[in-house]
Amino acid sequence: MKLEIQGASGEALGSFDLYALREMIYAGKVSGKELIRSPGEGWEPIYERPELISIFELVGVDVVAIRLASQKIQGWRKSDSAEQAARKRKAESQVRTRELELPSMNKAKPLVDAKMLKLVAVGGLVFFLLFWFFLS
Repeated sequence: MKLEIQGASGEALGSFDLYALREMIYAGKVSGKELIRSPGEGWEPIYERPELISIFELVGVDVVAIRLASQKIQGWRKSDSAEQAARKRKAESQVRTRELELPSMNKAKPLVDAKMLKLVAVGGLVFFLLFWFFLS
């Protein structure tokens, strides 16, 4: 089975069988940043091929670091635009929140709460009844 390899910068490296590809990895000609595909399939990173992962690990190539670096490079614009959109949504929601809060903030607060007024009235009534009971 022949596998086509494309270099990290996009140049075509050629078509190789699995044995030749393993030899290239051992020799250091393939770094793990290349793309690979079987004939008729789409391109995928070479480090995602299960039959090659163990070879990269044996040679000492850090596949996880390559994967993380490629994700950062491929998604940098997308994440920046997502952050900008998130900031814009947050600013809009803060403006809406301020608009909702402003009318309620302008209202004058009562000096005495209704519950407190009732409590004082009941306490005064109880005091008056006890005072009247002891005097009579």
